[in-house]
Amino acid sequence: MNKLWAHISEKNFKFLTIFVGISGDLIILNWLWQRKEMFFAKYNELLEVQLKVQGLVMNESMKAELYQLFSQMLILILVAILVVHLLIYSTFYFSKPFSRNYLKLYMGSAAIGCFLSWVSSPLSMLTFLPLSVFYGICTKGLLDQKDHRFKISESESES
Repeated sequence: MNKLWAHISEKNFKFLTIFVGISGDLIILNWLWQRKEMFFAKYNELLEVQLKVQGLVMNESMKAELYQLFSQMLILILVAILVVHLLIYSTFYFSKPFSRNYLKLYMGSAAIGCFLSWVSSPLSMLTFLPLSVFYGICTKGLLDQKDHRFKISESESES
């Protein structure tokens, strides 16, 4: 791995990390969005159980409105996650220590989570295996970054 870092400047590593992060975010958020029907069905099932326990009945128009609310809430949460991560990636580009530490934790846990998702269902989660590898490479780079193992290009050392 040290040979890899010897050929990559810190600036290029930042671009690689940001690219992997944004790509991974889009893949994971898209995966969540595509499963909203499944999430709502499970929520609806739990709601029906609670309504029966309390002796209440919900009409179909109320269920449709609840589905719309659920969809809008999911969109809001997914967009909020994306906006926060874009802010973190921009602060990482400008070498803020908080963002580097956040990305170490986020990408490390995402590498493990994506790998475990792939293990649980190898064919349907095929995109999560390479994503796990890329997250792992970026995590290793973020951990090695404090050791200054990156190549310093001539233009970066002059400035």
